[in-house]
Amino acid sequence: MAGKPSGGGAGREGTDANMERQLAIMLLVVTVAFLLLTAPQYTRYIVFTFLDYEHDPRRYGIANLLFHVSNKLLWTNSAVNFFLYCVGGSKFRADLMVLFGCKKSLDKSRSVSSLSTSVESVKI
Repeated sequence: MAGKPSGGGAGREGTDANMERQLAIMLLVVTVAFLLLTAPQYTRYIVFTFLDYEHDPRRYGIANLLFHVSNKLLWTNSAVNFFLYCVGGSKFRADLMVLFGCKKSLDKSRSVSSLSTSVESVKI
């Protein structure tokens, strides 16, 4: 019995480990999405830095198309992050519900109003 935690701590440790696992998975997914959605823009930039595409109409058209497609993917990364956090983060969803007034916060230290009060009290 000397090695066991006392008083119900085992359930909390399992919950903390589960939350850390969910956070790690969510951060991994966000990182992979970032790499996949931004890589075309930087690859296009590097490749077309060395090519003379301005004097060939066909290459110019391809460069222009690739610019617009890679630019859209780059901006899609910002939009996708919100949905990834909504899908993968239960704490993010709960805070979002509190922020939009769909749910009352049970924990006063995490409420939006206490956050704005604490931010106002900090002097820079």
